[in-house]
Amino acid sequence: MGYAAVRGYISELFFWFLLLGLFGFARFIKKKDYVSSALPAAAALAAVGEPWVRLVVMVSYAALAVLQHSKMPLNKSEGETTGAVRKVPFPLICAALAIGVRVAAKWAGYRHLTWMIV
Repeated sequence: MGYAAVRGYISELFFWFLLLGLFGFARFIKKKDYVSSALPAAAALAAVGEPWVRLVVMVSYAALAVLQHSKMPLNKSEGETTGAVRKVPFPLICAALAIGVRVAAKWAGYRHLTWMIV
């Protein structure tokens, strides 16, 4: 969908209609929460939008996720301890590692790390 919008195969108005339809389908038909419903649309906008659109989408999606997570009650199972240390999800670790490698490569300069990355 994002590729078609960037290449000009579909109009911008139709692209926005598809994003809204995707959100509505996930929210009202699949009965998902706001964060899960907004994720595909936010990902498409962050991938193909202009830099200011990307910034607005990422900040607003993160704010929505934090707001929704702060309103959720903490469910404790019987075997769970009350300590503040929780296990970090594996996809989050992979994303952090990928971002860290990208920032380190940019900081050191691509010409110095080209032979290591390839």
